[in-house]
Amino acid sequence: LLDFMENIFDYKTYRSYLMERMGGRGKRTGLRSQAAVAIGVHPTFISHVLQEKQNLSLEQADKLNGFLGHSEQEAHFFLLLLQKDRAGSASLRGYFEKQMEAILRGRAILANRVPEKSAISRESEARFYSSWIYGAVHVLLSVPEFQRKENLARHLNLSPAQATEILDFLMGLGLAVQENGLYKMGPAHVHLSSDSENINKHHTNWRIQAIHSLHLRRPHDLHYSAAVTLSRADVEVIRERLLKGMKENLETIKASKEEAAYVYAFDFFELRP
Repeated sequence: LLDFMENIFDYKTYRSYLMERMGGRGKRTGLRSQAAVAIGVHPTFISHVLQEKQNLSLEQADKLNGFLGHSEQEAHFFLLLLQKDRAGSASLRGYFEKQMEAILRGRAILANRVPEKSAISRESEARFYSSWIYGAVHVLLSVPEFQRKENLARHLNLSPAQATEILDFLMGLGLAVQENGLYKMGPAHVHLSSDSENINKHHTNWRIQAIHSLHLRRPHDLHYSAAVTLSRADVEVIRERLLKGMKENLETIKASKEEAAYVYAFDFFELRP
């Protein structure tokens, strides 16, 4: 249930990114016309930019940031892409590339790879992560089968009172809404940064559920654990593969129809006390 747009951080030039967002020659002309209106230019100017005949100005790129709905960090990266492409010398181009590399390194932190949305209060966040059950109920509301309270309670072995209490809490935060007797995911979003005081609890909650799954021995559940030795160079190779795989899996999840709920977790850490 992750609301990803085209990932600007995967692009090396601002034009290649805009081509993906707006389409090539003869495609998505409506979107390009809307973009032209948003930045105060003729639609042919947008086409000339995509065809490398003209460049955006910083002021136009700033307006385009708003039109494309970029977050603050995405907007900053977009401007860096533009300035890199407009740079008149190798040293200036390198200056902007270093700033881009710094952002990309920072995005190696897992939390920064998830788009930011509205946050809940610290007190509510602490309660939400005090138990796995709140996150489980929240994600299950995306599955039509579990949008009826009785089905949800039965699936999670909750009493009607427990189910009501949890749903009321989630609705109070905007994480759930009730429509025609059904409970659905709300507009609010909760996600922890890697330095949150609740991050350890969050990871622990789902690792405990993984242990529970091990005891159940269900044939369709997947678990793998091993202690290994390898070169320090290959540590970085595997780390990047895991992060790339994570991103690809989340993109698949984003586009997938909500029919079943699974826990997706992995660990890769140095073996030391």
